[in-house]
Amino acid sequence: MSLLLESEAQFRSRATEIGLSQETIQAIKDAGASTLSALAFAVGQPGTPIVSQEVDNFLRAALGRDPTLAENNGVRRLAFEAQTRSE
Repeated sequence: MSLLLESEAQFRSRATEIGLSQETIQAIKDAGASTLSALAFAVGQPGTPIVSQEVDNFLRAALGRDPTLAENNGVRRLAFEAQTRSE
């Protein structure tokens, strides 16, 4: 597995690059997904399609509110990148 997938700094960097707010990033980390690989498992089973509803469920629990479309899209993109980097 790539070391980038296990790096908290890489997670924060990529999340920032794709436009997630620092508040959202911190909430995701506080929910236990502080690396790309942890996020991939938090929103589904790596190697299977990422389901928007699963991402919404995770974000709702992490944020304490309904996620925005941009937050859902950003997290799905991060999870997708984590899956494709590990293959």
